[in-house]
Amino acid sequence: STSRALSHASRQRRYVKQTEADIQSLREILEADERSLAQLEAEWQAQRQVIQARWQQPLEQIGSVTLRPQRQAIEVRFCGLAWFPFWEVVMATDAPLYLPAYAPPEPDQSEGSAPS
Repeated sequence: STSRALSHASRQRRYVKQTEADIQSLREILEADERSLAQLEAEWQAQRQVIQARWQQPLEQIGSVTLRPQRQAIEVRFCGLAWFPFWEVVMATDAPLYLPAYAPPEPDQSEGSAPS
């Protein structure tokens, strides 16, 4: 089975060459991508510097202004009070238990509600 061994060796050599060619192709793609990335980063840095230069002067001109509203310009639109009644029950273990002191009434099923 010398021919079998030669055939096997030939296939192996072809696989190795094909893999080497694939690796070389991938390296070229990687190098091209790295060049493209470097170019994009250079463009980004240039645009960043342009933007920073454009906004540097306006940023330096920002100051603070104190506003004091007039009394007649103030309008109260809402005023509320919340109250949550509860019972504090002290248990024999001296641990307080808080229970609601008010529960809203259950809706009446017979009046004004649509049948299910």
